[in-house]
Amino acid sequence: MVQVTKNIEALIDDGGEITLGALPPHECAATAADGSNCLAMLVRRDGESLNALLKRLDKAIGLAWSNDMFIDEVTVVACPSSCSGTSAAVSPQPGWSAQ
Repeated sequence: MVQVTKNIEALIDDGGEITLGALPPHECAATAADGSNCLAMLVRRDGESLNALLKRLDKAIGLAWSNDMFIDEVTVVACPSSCSGTSAAVSPQPGWSAQ
């Protein structure tokens, strides 16, 4: 059973939304947005339950509101020339734990 947590509930009560599902090239992602901002975009990890993904999303919403920290695991950006022209996903800020 999926348990809605306090930040997700507050976001939806205030007219925001969350989405959960395929977001190519990712098999599963969870996103949260209010009326004007994308607050978080998380990719489901191998072996991660939906409940665990939603708990991470709830935590990421809280970080966006309290610290203006917007977690984006979905968007791919071009690396500077120092990383040999490969691409990398934008990762969470240092010290942010998914647990």
